[in-house]
Amino acid sequence: ELVDRKSDAETLVVDLVNASHLDSTALGLLLNVREKLGGHASLITLQVGANKEVQRLLEINKLNQLFNIK
Repeated sequence: ELVDRKSDAETLVVDLVNASHLDSTALGLLLNVREKLGGHASLITLQVGANKEVQRLLEINKLNQLFNIK
């Protein structure tokens, strides 16, 4: 499941653990969701786990400054 809204409905968790890569469409979608939720980094957590490639891509695009990454 790509997106799982926690029961408190205050945090959106996007599970990227099994993603092999993210293209510009995926990055744009993440930014669009962030904007629709008011632009607060604390509302969205991107779960990348040990996926170094996706984590590096997020850092290169400075999305680690816009989202909680775990």
